[in-house]
Amino acid sequence: MTQGPPCANCGTLLRWFPEQQQWGCASCRVMYPAQAIAAAAAIPARRARQRMFVIAAVLVILLAGAAIAATIAFRDTPHVDAPPATGSGSAAIVTTKPKPHATPPPPSFDPEAPATLGTPVPAPIGDFWSWPRSDGSVLVTSPLVDAVFPSAPTFELKPGAKTKDGRPTEVYNISVQDKAHILNLQIVALGRGARDDGAVPAMEAAMKKIGPVTATTYIDNSATSLEVTRLTAIEPATATSEDSRMLVDARIDTARGLFVYATADTVPSYNALGEAFLAHVHVRQLGDATSDPSTLTGVRIRKPAKLYEAHDKGDSFVVELPWMAKVARNVDPANNVVHVTITSTKGKEKIVLGIDEKAAWDALGITPDVVAGLERDDQKWASSQKHVTTQLQWNRFQHRLYRLSCTNTSCETVAKSLHFADPIPTK
Repeated sequence: MTQGPPCANCGTLLRWFPEQQQWGCASCRVMYPAQAIAAAAAIPARRARQRMFVIAAVLVILLAGAAIAATIAFRDTPHVDAPPATGSGSAAIVTTKPKPHATPPPPSFDPEAPATLGTPVPAPIGDFWSWPRSDGSVLVTSPLVDAVFPSAPTFELKPGAKTKDGRPTEVYNISVQDKAHILNLQIVALGRGARDDGAVPAMEAAMKKIGPVTATTYIDNSATSLEVTRLTAIEPATATSEDSRMLVDARIDTARGLFVYATADTVPSYNALGEAFLAHVHVRQLGDATSDPSTLTGVRIRKPAKLYEAHDKGDSFVVELPWMAKVARNVDPANNVVHVTITSTKGKEKIVLGIDEKAAWDALGITPDVVAGLERDDQKWASSQKHVTTQLQWNRFQHRLYRLSCTNTSCETVAKSLHFADPIPTK
């Protein structure tokens, strides 16, 4: 019989059974459709059990109400249903096991080596940026965190568990993954006033499903001496796979409601790469925009042509208005925002543009789902008024919410005229 690539489950070389037009595994006694063989060939024996690490969220309790979430560490086993036995074809599978394929060597990865930064690319979520480095690695930055990955990571926004009062949570997930290692950075922004209620013990309990767990602590001096708890779990080797190690560094910043988890799940030859990744994850300290006296100042009205324009000193936003407008600024400490209202009226017609700027850590909580909910709330409010329409835009890099309401006039022209300056990449 013809030998094929290794089994995705155990690493045994597959054999071709022409009477069934399928590949078969002597060890697992399962059959693979011919069209699936390319995928099977791409999975080396070291990843016999494909591993997934998902932190859906963290176990916390908000001062304003309980917020429960789950920390899950698990590995999943790929499965292909075996067809019913068809006589001599299935019975003829032999049980000889070749040695598993060797794990490829790790790539060169030294985050501290001199490297030139390329052109930054905005991530599809949040206020993150990817900076390609001349050595092939990638620097990921935001106003709040920075990390260096050995290759370009993927960015995802994953649903987390709901709070006890029914509020959904979401997890920013930035990761690099192949058959030999998983490097993962996850951030949950639950807002100010969050209280840790056993996030690390919950993770530790979940990781015990992998193997024995140890916990240590160290200080990340890049974040005003923020304590980091490191959990280490070792999964023993099997007959067809190497042993592996999972490290999770948990940074819990309750003052800002941030829960940051960095994970390195590696085989022994990749352990140094995983440690280098973890050593270059940092939580940044920056000022609170809502207490900065310069936030949203200098908003004014000009008339460059027929229409008026509302803008700020740097033209970070510009919007056209049909009539002269008044500008008012106030700080709302209860809701942790700086608010500017631009009001343009003519008789019974009125256009109001409200701008709310949030701190970077609060802004991470404004996800697309949250924006959609705000839009629904605005539409509901407008429907209860007479001749009122609304539109809303969230600028994730400015950390600003632009809310437009129009009475006895259309919002369309004004909304289309609202333009933003190009975002400035965070280094």
